[in-house]
Amino acid sequence: MPKKKTLKEQESFSFNKLDFVQVKKDVITEKHNPQSYLKKRKVICQALAECLLEGDYESFQEIWSAHLSVMNKKALAEKTQLSRTTIYDAMKGNPTLKTLCKITQQMT
Repeated sequence: MPKKKTLKEQESFSFNKLDFVQVKKDVITEKHNPQSYLKKRKVICQALAECLLEGDYESFQEIWSAHLSVMNKKALAEKTQLSRTTIYDAMKGNPTLKTLCKITQQMT
């Protein structure tokens, strides 16, 4: 009996792995730092609320994980009185409502 093929684990997302694109010489561009955007409490809360209202779990999880990936886990753990393991678990899967509330209350 042949061995079953298993899916390889997907690579995690990193802003450092993004490729740069060359633009025409006469185009004026501005630097954009998505990490600073993902730290904005108002923007993230609004996006998460829209995902909940639309019932879009996948987008909610993607925004939630991206937001937590740019946060300082140690400082967040101290503010929320949650363990860092709980915060990392919340990034990966289904966080409890209690964890969601504690983290969103302390977002900076």
